Amino acid sequence: MLALAATMLTVIGLAGLLPGLARGGREGDWLGARVFSGFCLLLLLVYFGHLVLGLTLPVAAGVSAGMAGLGLTRLVLRGFGKDRSILVHPVVLMPLAGMVILVIRGLDYQPLAWDELTNWLAWTRQAALKGRLLGDDIRHGVLGYTPGWTIALAYPNLLFGGFIESRSAMVPFVMHVALCGLIHDIAMRLRLLLGVSRVSARLGAWVLVLGLLGVEAMWRLAPTNLLIEKPQIYTLTAALLLGLLILEDAADRMRAGLHLGLVIAGGYLIKVSMLAFVAPLLVLLGWAALRSAGQGRSRIAVMFGLALVPTILVYGVWRSVGAVQGCMSDPLALLPGLLAGGDGSVRMTDLFLRLFGTILAYVAEFKLPLTLVAAGGVAVAAFNARQRPLIIAFALYLLLYFGALYVYHLDCFGEFYFKNLNSPDRFTRVPLRTFHAAGLVLLFFALHPVEVRLHRWTLPILAAVLGVWGVYRLDMSIRSMTERFEAAGEQVTTVRTMRGWTEAVAARVLLHPEQGRDVQIIAQGSDGYEVMIMTYFAAGRFIVHGSHSFGEAPINVWMSKASPDTFRRRIMESSLVVPVHLDTWARQSLDIGAGCLDSPRLLVPDAVTGRMECPQEP
Repeated sequence: MLALAATMLTVIGLAGLLPGLARGGREGDWLGARVFSGFCLLLLLVYFGHLVLGLTLPVAAGVSAGMAGLGLTRLVLRGFGKDRSILVHPVVLMPLAGMVILVIRGLDYQPLAWDELTNWLAWTRQAALKGRLLGDDIRHGVLGYTPGWTIALAYPNLLFGGFIESRSAMVPFVMHVALCGLIHDIAMRLRLLLGVSRVSARLGAWVLVLGLLGVEAMWRLAPTNLLIEKPQIYTLTAALLLGLLILEDAADRMRAGLHLGLVIAGGYLIKVSMLAFVAPLLVLLGWAALRSAGQGRSRIAVMFGLALVPTILVYGVWRSVGAVQGCMSDPLALLPGLLAGGDGSVRMTDLFLRLFGTILAYVAEFKLPLTLVAAGGVAVAAFNARQRPLIIAFALYLLLYFGALYVYHLDCFGEFYFKNLNSPDRFTRVPLRTFHAAGLVLLFFALHPVEVRLHRWTLPILAAVLGVWGVYRLDMSIRSMTERFEAAGEQVTTVRTMRGWTEAVAARVLLHPEQGRDVQIIAQGSDGYEVMIMTYFAAGRFIVHGSHSFGEAPINVWMSKASPDTFRRRIMESSLVVPVHLDTWARQSLDIGAGCLDSPRLLVPDAVTGRMECPQEP
């Protein structure tokens, strides 16, 4: 609970340093929009403080918290607390509901997903414990990934010291709450411009936010994993809706440019794919500039600068520190190959048909009714002269995003993913869920003429029912994070088993440190999930060898080709063996002590006898 409170107060404090999206009005009118930008600002402050000023991550986080304290002070001095409407704002009520549930239930987050173990939480833990993002001893899945999500997940740990997964588990919740606040503020603003009362505007805004959560347009309010798709959805949705504000003349252009700049830079810092939105952003800003030519060239230039310069700086710093490692973090690395020509028309056509066939099939399966309803909102907006540029910009984004995904499969991901495709469902969910959220928001405003004919108690009743359902779903999400480790599913069982093996190895290495130099897992036929789990939970206490599966005729790409002699030699060179799964070939190739495989026991290679023994002591 303390981690949630500290992170939420930080982003609210940083929001206090940012202007609202329009001049005048109440102090709390743009609280949600500023909080979302404040979250992105937090990432940028820690990033630049660490990589440009040379501060350690804990110091950079402390400086950011200090600046947040100044922002909170500024809010208080400006009469923030006197605006009673703040008490019913999503960025206040939702975290309070979360903290109450955490007090009642507690939270013990257990990572399960492959990318959590190899990338996001693995990198986060090393960053939090070592106080830096980069270094020869900092290991994570793909070198060169931009570090925004790592910074976000590490932040509460940097404040309190050490590393506990449950602290990081609330960071996606904070970001989702901030996005809900942004949507609430935009709905409030546009409804007020339509002439409704503030009470009706607020009720309608809450119905929209709770309705989006009810249909899980952006997934659950408290995401139950720490994968990177969710923050990508949040930043992309925020950027699109800020663009909607500009097109509706509902925000000051320069202020909106500042917030867009923070969101785009924060989104790029989280994942390089956000660069696909830069060209659509230029379309939106260019359209706005044409409509406001009378405001002067200098103001237009400042708007463009505020929107683009933060991302340019983030990109430049990431290149200057030597962290960019080829195409995975730098799309420009693909240009030479693209300029040199194609990769063979048959190969390119084959990939095109397989990749986009898979994507279309997924779109047809994943929440299809929601997709169709959202498409209705997009269609209505396409016929609205003010909103049409938003649809054009999003269409351009889809073209660039999926075009880049195709090129990455062709020239970057490698031959395995060229043949088997690299998680097209996960890549597709980012723009698809954004389409759901933005489409439903557009449909909500298109239905305003219908709404005004409803009974005056319709909105309050809807808000109350959806609110109760939302609290129930929030409780279910937090409870599932805590209780899922007791489930009987295959994935959970594998993690539970490998955690047991990990602690057994750690106990033995504590008594025999030399046996921690090269721990060999044998998991015949596996995809290596067991290695990922043990490497993560070993937390540097011992070294886990990367190979895990061997055979004379490999049955999959993860099995290393080896003769019985080669396999035996590799195993005898290791310091400790974890026999997770031995097939007949492995048993026949090794000389294992009698009874050693009758129960789960560690094996110790004996170089003198050439046998593997299973000592009784740890």
